[in-house]
Amino acid sequence: MGFKTRYTVGYCADVVRGAFSAVKDNNAHAWAEVFIDGNGWVPLEFTFGGVEDIPGYDATSRDAESSAPHEESSEAPSAVQSSEEPSYEESELSLAPVSTVSTESTEPAEKEKPFPTAAVLSVAGGLALIAAVVFTVRRLSARNAAIRHRFASGEGGCETVREEWRFVLGLLEQNGMTPAEGEEITAFARRVCDANPDMPCLTDVLPLYLAAEFGNIADETAVRHCGTYVLVLNDWTAQRLSTIRRLIAFAVARLLPASRKNFSVSH
Repeated sequence: MGFKTRYTVGYCADVVRGAFSAVKDNNAHAWAEVFIDGNGWVPLEFTFGGVEDIPGYDATSRDAESSAPHEESSEAPSAVQSSEEPSYEESELSLAPVSTVSTESTEPAEKEKPFPTAAVLSVAGGLALIAAVVFTVRRLSARNAAIRHRFASGEGGCETVREEWRFVLGLLEQNGMTPAEGEEITAFARRVCDANPDMPCLTDVLPLYLAAEFGNIADETAVRHCGTYVLVLNDWTAQRLSTIRRLIAFAVARLLPASRKNFSVSH
């Protein structure tokens, strides 16, 4: 009794990415197969059992096989699949087509994921911006508190009155109240008071400012009165403007150019 045998070579994919696979020569595997009726090509496994364990084999066929002259099979074992024989190699053992075999992997090496530098820089920049805003707000708040205390205390002289007047001009500008070109200061003060009856009247502190600016006269009462007016005007502005615009108002008042500190005054 003879069995058809063949020697089979298959490849197992080393790299698999989705529907693509790549194999190398060192992924090759070889095994022997025998063809059994009803089972097709199956791997040949050697066991310690005798020939009596083979299905369909009996003593009569063994005697007939031993007495018959030995003839070499004209059909050489072939690993080529026939049209009527099932392909065990193709259906089960071959995990990748032989045509994909190459000495080098057809897939490029897996690229290293780039470090998310842009994201880290964005987060760091955002945190730095927040820290800068918090620092600026706290510093401005501390300076404003010190200025409010100085204005309310009445300490200082003419220079303090001039500084308070610059704050007044900054707050008026934030409220959209600016003098026309060549407008006298007294006319501007009357116009502002007439247009805003609910606003602290500017004409109340105007004589004190003029005395400090042109007469270099400012006592403690004048300094305190001008400082109180700045604080009242600031509270009035706070009801109309947001916190950001109020901070801008103080900054503009402190940085106001000298050319805008004074108006023309008729003599």
